[in-house]
Formats: sequence, structure tokens, C-alpha cells
Amino acid sequence: MKRYRTAFITLAGLFILITACAQDPHRAGFKAYREGDYATARQELTALAERGDAEAQRHLGMMYRDGQGFMPDQREAEQWLKRAAEQEIM
Repeated sequence: MKRYRTAFITLAGLFILITACAQDPHRAGFKAYREGDYATARQELTALAERGDAEAQRHLGMMYRDGQGFMPDQREAEQWLKRAAEQEIM
């Protein structure tokens, strides 16, 4: 019985670790955005946005709109904000 409990606890710990690691790029982009590290945020959020992450698309659109870390680009802003809106996140 003790062997099963140890195996279960080990597997549960691995599951939590794998889940945390899988979400890390997502958290890294938003953390960089909150901290004003727009170069890192742009890189991380662009990768997520291109894979269809609506929240990343919205943030990236706002960064382009407001010129956070680079020159404002209304066309890019509109593109990303539209993609996010199509997923009804706005």
C-alpha cells in the first residue's frame, strides 16, 4: 500500500511540474509586459499570438497601438486586435 501512495505522490508531483513548465512561456510574456520589458514581451507574445492565443493577440495589438517598445503601427495593431476580437476576448 505504501508503494502505491509513493507512486501516486510522485506522479502527481510530476504532473504539476509538467503543467507549470508548459505554461511558462505564457507567463513569461505577460510578466515582461507588466514589468515594462517590451522587447521580451513582444517576442514572447508574438509567438503565442501566432499560435492563436487570443489574450496574447490582444496585448500585442495594444502594444502596437500604443507604441510600447517600438514605433506605433496602427495597421499591425488593428490586425492583432481584430484576431483577438474574432475569438470574443475583447
